[in-house]
Amino acid sequence: MVKSILMGTVAPERVVIRDAVNLCNILLDDSIRKPLVRLYFNNPDKMRIELIGENKAKTTHDITKVEDILTHAEAVRATAKMYDAGKE
Repeated sequence: MVKSILMGTVAPERVVIRDAVNLCNILLDDSIRKPLVRLYFNNPDKMRIELIGENKAKTTHDITKVEDILTHAEAVRATAKMYDAGKE
C-alpha cells in the first residue's frame, strides 16, 4: 500500500519493508536513516502508524484498519520528498 501511495514520487523498488518483532519499518533505499513510516500491527485492537516528519519528528496515529494508511498518504509522500531533497 505504501508503494502505491509513493507512485510518481519515488521508484517502487526504492521502498523496502523491514519487519521486526514489535514494528514494521518501511524505508527508502533500504536505509534505516530514511524511515518513511512505521507500522505497529502486533495488537489488532490497537493498530498504529508512526509518521516521520521534518527533522525526523514522529507522530503516531491510531488506525482501525490497514486501509486507514491511505488517510496519511500526503504525509508519507512529504517524507519521501524530504529525503530526496536532502533535508533530513
